[in-house]
Amino acid sequence: ADLADTAPPRLAEMTDRELTLLGATAPVWEELWETHYMSHRPFVVDSSRIETVFGLTATPLDDVLNAVLRDTGTETRALTTA
Repeated sequence: ADLADTAPPRLAEMTDRELTLLGATAPVWEELWETHYMSHRPFVVDSSRIETVFGLTATPLDDVLNAVLRDTGTETRALTTA
């Protein structure tokens, strides 16, 4: 939202009950249970092995977001980091 100079999105957590009810209406919602752990406990990604084995490094998140916004034709503004 900062990069696109727009209002931040309104986010809300879906309850287990809501997810279960949605799962009864469309299979895609039922599949979210497989990734439930990613939003209900700390989730850490470690890229050290792929960096060591393949020499790959992650692209900075702001670079990725700028590219996505540019591809959609959305004007971006520069962010300053402390």
